[in-house]
Amino acid sequence: METKETFKILLDQYFSRITYTNDCFELYKHLIDSKRKYIAEMNFAPAFFQLTYSSLLHTVFIETAKLFDDKSQTSLFKLINICRENVSLFKTTRDIGYVDCDTDKYVLEKTISIDFNKELADCRQLLKNVSRERENLRNQRNKYYAHLDEAYKDNNGKLEKDFPLSFKDMKKFLQIASEVCNKISVMFDESIYAVQTNNVFDVDNLFKKLSKDGSK
Repeated sequence: METKETFKILLDQYFSRITYTNDCFELYKHLIDSKRKYIAEMNFAPAFFQLTYSSLLHTVFIETAKLFDDKSQTSLFKLINICRENVSLFKTTRDIGYVDCDTDKYVLEKTISIDFNKELADCRQLLKNVSRERENLRNQRNKYYAHLDEAYKDNNGKLEKDFPLSFKDMKKFLQIASEVCNKISVMFDESIYAVQTNNVFDVDNLFKKLSKDGSK
């Protein structure tokens, strides 16, 4: 059984993983898009950027697969099961209110009931809604990113053809992960977390320094 302290640590770990993976995904997309504008600057260190692309993409696939693998001990499925086993840790009601600007005091508008079982069922449904995409993610992870299958060693397009996944799919995975964890977090202590750091695109500062006129 979990305590409030150990569950809080566990939940924070999930949010940290999701934030890190989302940052890697957004930075990967940003670098790909930046090729059109900063290809000359990237060519100052082509090997560095090529390795960066590969590392970011590998991280995104491996970490996202861990979150959505129903057999993983660090998955969202496991987190939901832990919640069900520790129902006493969660709130049964939630206060809705605001801070009055004039008095700087909290004003309670209403208290609503939390249907714990329904919230967890909604979390499971979110995962079920991407069952096909989860299977393709698992296969890409197992056959290329984690273990190199002989049939896909050249990665000549066969992997994507057999187990298609788009940028939109990967983004959806991370949005679902954030939604699931925030549903759980609200029931636990009413906290909501953003899953992207503010400076994830600060590589643009480097590109501008390398730019000849600095005006790009």
